[in-house]
Amino acid sequence: MPDYMRHHGAPAAQLRGEFFMDSERDGLASVQAGRDIFRSVERVRIVIPGAVASIVVKNVDDSHRERWPEAYAAFKRGQEAPLQGMPLEEWPILNKAAIAELHHLQIRTVEELAGLSDVSVQGIGMGGQLLRERARAWFDDAEHEALTNKLLTENDTLRSRVSTLEQQVEALGQQMLQMASAAQHQRDAVPLAHAYVPGQHDPVELAKGAPGVMPPAPGSALDQLARSGGGSRRRRGSTAETTGEAA
Repeated sequence: MPDYMRHHGAPAAQLRGEFFMDSERDGLASVQAGRDIFRSVERVRIVIPGAVASIVVKNVDDSHRERWPEAYAAFKRGQEAPLQGMPLEEWPILNKAAIAELHHLQIRTVEELAGLSDVSVQGIGMGGQLLRERARAWFDDAEHEALTNKLLTENDTLRSRVSTLEQQVEALGQQMLQMASAAQHQRDAVPLAHAYVPGQHDPVELAKGAPGVMPPAPGSALDQLARSGGGSRRRRGSTAETTGEAA
């Protein structure tokens, strides 16, 4: 629940700590010196926005430093404490007079105005409650707008991712089609060795020594003699005997 929805006094988150240097009389040192002796001390002004009469000033201790660390760090650097929220000057519905009046009531931000208790808002006057409601409505609208913007951003991111995935799937499909086409082309292609007609002068078949591709090379003279009838052997002296018989 937002702080401004809790109306049981000022919400703890709305308390503002303002650090500053101050001086105080050192009683013991003053007695010893016979005159007033002052020393510097760190003080914190605890402010309840809208409740000027309730401002409390205390010496700074560790609990204050831990509760308002940014304000204390700025104080040690010699800077003003940063505002926690939206400055009234940035709220377009206020004019300079209204801003000055709210500053007088120790109201510095729209968050502090929206978080005023019912008691504190009476210090603004007759229009105090209406002004507080407008501040609350401002943050309700801002929260709704922030949620809407967040959803729109998430939707844009989701659409971008879906578009990227679709492009990747399409590219993968194209690659698969190209691979399938290349595989089919390779299956349809005729190897070079199969382009030769068997029985012709195929250098590949010649190199392998395949039979029937080329006519056999001519043999030697002895092979030719054997094929021409040299297969029937004649006995020695058969010539003479034949000659005699013929005579």
